[in-house]
Amino acid sequence: MKIVKPQQLVFLKNAYQLEKNCYLGISAIAGCYLDKTNHFITEPEVWDVWDKSPKSVPFLDVPVVKQFAEYVLVGHASIGKEVSFFDAEVNVGKLKKQWRIFGEGSYIRRKKFYGMSMDHVNVWGGVDNQYNPLGKGNTIIDNAPNVVLRKEDRLFERESLASPSPIPFNFNQRKKYIDKIAPTMASSEYLDKVYPGYPKGFDLRYFQIASPDQWLDSVAWPSGSSFLLRGFAQTEDTIKGNFPKVSARAFGSNDNKIVDEIPLLLQTIWLVPNFNVALLVFTGEIQIGELTEEPYDVLLLALDNDGNPRDRAYYFKVLKKRLSKESKLDSLLDLDLMPEDHKINVIHSMENHPSSIRYTPGPMNDKEVDQYFEEIEKAIKFSKMSESNQDIKNLGKAQKNEINFNDVFSLSNEYKFQDKDYGKFYSYSTTIVKKEFSNCQFKDIDFSRYEFINCVFQRCNFYDCIFDGNIFNKSNLEDSKFVDCTMKNLKISDTQLTSLQFSATEFEKVVCNNCQLSESKIENCYLYDVRFLFVQINGVSWIKSKIDCLIFSDSLIIACTFKNTHLISVDVNKSRMEKNSIVYSSLKSCSFDKSGIFSFVVGLESGLENCTFRDCWLEKIGMGNTIVKGSFFEYCNIKEINGSYSDFSSTKFTNCDVMTAIFKDATLVKTEWKECGLQQSIFYNSNLVGAVFLECNLIGSNLALIDQNENTTFKGCLLDKVLWIPKRN
Repeated sequence: MKIVKPQQLVFLKNAYQLEKNCYLGISAIAGCYLDKTNHFITEPEVWDVWDKSPKSVPFLDVPVVKQFAEYVLVGHASIGKEVSFFDAEVNVGKLKKQWRIFGEGSYIRRKKFYGMSMDHVNVWGGVDNQYNPLGKGNTIIDNAPNVVLRKEDRLFERESLASPSPIPFNFNQRKKYIDKIAPTMASSEYLDKVYPGYPKGFDLRYFQIASPDQWLDSVAWPSGSSFLLRGFAQTEDTIKGNFPKVSARAFGSNDNKIVDEIPLLLQTIWLVPNFNVALLVFTGEIQIGELTEEPYDVLLLALDNDGNPRDRAYYFKVLKKRLSKESKLDSLLDLDLMPEDHKINVIHSMENHPSSIRYTPGPMNDKEVDQYFEEIEKAIKFSKMSESNQDIKNLGKAQKNEINFNDVFSLSNEYKFQDKDYGKFYSYSTTIVKKEFSNCQFKDIDFSRYEFINCVFQRCNFYDCIFDGNIFNKSNLEDSKFVDCTMKNLKISDTQLTSLQFSATEFEKVVCNNCQLSESKIENCYLYDVRFLFVQINGVSWIKSKIDCLIFSDSLIIACTFKNTHLISVDVNKSRMEKNSIVYSSLKSCSFDKSGIFSFVVGLESGLENCTFRDCWLEKIGMGNTIVKGSFFEYCNIKEINGSYSDFSSTKFTNCDVMTAIFKDATLVKTEWKECGLQQSIFYNSNLVGAVFLECNLIGSNLALIDQNENTTFKGCLLDKVLWIPKRN
């Protein structure tokens, strides 16, 4: 699921199960300044505030729709001078909480202090206090608590939940809800039918992170709720205002259409006064079929004005523009997805990022933000103009330097044979040495048998040209285009091939030896019996092409993309492949031998059928939603492979070490696994009908909800700590 959002929003998700119903919880988090609530900060600034704040829970938010809206406060209280005690309070909406803050010491004698953390360690509690095991004052040897709850001028020193900070999971206030369902979760019926979900009767108040006196009596905070903080401004002043009247919007998109809007509620407010920031957490949920399901191709997040929200058609237009390949820079236009008449921070340079030593926290001035978006608009216009005018510019350059290849070398490629000749041998061979061609256009030229040594072709266009029996040696071809050309029986060696475009061109019996091919495009081409030997290929796109009987030997293939391309009988031998992807394409009867394959993605309706992998190292392999039927893996090391939702039917794995493998929801019908290391692999909800595992290590693997039959076999396998539950009914 791709997330489209402005750089001012944080996205979190969490899949959870209540009885047999599964949900995907999502949260959109926006940060604003307490003294300028209409000014939003960037996502890195949100995480910076979170990282530098005191923590009593490990997560900023667990996206689950709660029963009650709530607020929490983290940080230190201070009035900017040393005192023995002072009063502090927080008002959010109609909720009010007050404290008296003391220095360290006993009840009789207190030290002066400058500031005090509002965390649970400074309120009533102790090791034996189940409501606050982190606190103090529970025993006679403890100091008195520093943060004491105050109500109507009365002090409640023994209030364990006096802190406004989030409540940890092990405090009784939250733990009691788990203890209540613990007996049910230990039953065999739960393990077989409900696990890993929460059973019937589970109280969702477990997910409330604040003390009950910080819960609102409704599910969401009203728009524009007021707030007041006294004792947190490093002075005796108060911090007060209203939260922005905004709402978060979430739209799910499938097949390039918006299909749903997911309601998001403002359920949690984090107050971080030491950083002058409030974090607004908007939460919603989507019902899904199972825990691992992602219901949409794309999820769009935005922040909108409550008074004048934008309609679905507007957001569809923004989504379409951001996903368009022709508008790569439009994703930087954050104003499209942020509320109008509000101000934002942006990351204009490294100085605007919290990780920089030159970073200065605080609202950015309007001039710098306007300059940032003006630069983006200019870059978008320039990019579109460059793309539309590139072909015209190239053609203009070629026309200015149009030449006739035969005139240059005073040689005709046509030989008029005699009417009557007998026993004669006819041949011509022309060697071109150290010639440079720049901005030339060649059309309908037969280059057959020419040998180019130390030649340079720059910004040249070749149309309907024939290359047959040519030799390119120690030459350089760059920024050139080949359209409707034929290339047969070529030998290319020690040659640099850079920024080339091949369109509707046929390659047959071409040998490329010790060359470098980089940043090029091969589109609508046919390649047959092509050999790459000791070649470095970097950043090449193969689009709508057919590749048959191609060989990569002792080569390096990096950052290449195969799109809508069919590869048949391709042999990769003693080579290294890194950061390559295959989409909307197919590989059939291909062979990979003694090669390293790293960061390799096969997806988006792609196939990998009847392929063989022998003595290979495969790492970070993505094969999600892919057809891998009838393939064979032997003596391979496979690390981090994701085969979710893929079809591996009749595939064989022999003597393979498979580490961190995910075959969730995969079709593994009649697969064979022999002497394989599969420890901690995930086969959750996969189809293992007729699958055979012989002498495999499956320790710690997840085999929950698998489909199997009487032919599914686990023989001589290590099955310690295998997770079989829940079982499929």
